Amino acid sequence: YKVWIETEFSHINFDDIRLSKRFRTILKVFMGKAQENISGAFENWSEVKACYRFFSNLKVTWSKILQSHK
Repeated sequence: YKVWIETEFSHINFDDIRLSKRFRTILKVFMGKAQENISGAFENWSEVKACYRFFSNLKVTWSKILQSHK
């Protein structure tokens, strides 16, 4: 699944390269622990907090995430 993530989302653009990289990292964690919620998927509180901060960022929208599939 890691190769698929890199291929499928290599062109995702949140207008910040750090956000694009963070998205792929978050997705890899979720794919490895698909049955878990956010707090169960990540190893420690700082990673959980970073995930919530990512999704609350105004630059991160569902349309930008889904745009890679079009």
